[in-house]
Amino acid sequence: ANEDEQPENETEFKVIKLIPKTPQSQVQDIHVWVTPESLIRRIKLQDHFGTITVLNLSDIETETLANKSSTEIDKIFTFTPPEGTEIIRQ
Repeated sequence: ANEDEQPENETEFKVIKLIPKTPQSQVQDIHVWVTPESLIRRIKLQDHFGTITVLNLSDIETETLANKSSTEIDKIFTFTPPEGTEIIRQ
């Protein structure tokens, strides 16, 4: 996608600009486009080299897990970290 393209009806979106508190080599800034319903529709990341990555999100479904049991939800995603992986909980 062209980095200058905006999601449809862009005037309906709020754009949030995120800048790391301390300089990061991976990310210079992040822009997040949010709908009035609080759905993220676009994410634009820029690194210190000027490389821009744009993620446009569409066909977003909400409440898809509302009527599911915890067993059904657990079947959807299971993560087993590789042996030796350090897990940091905050």
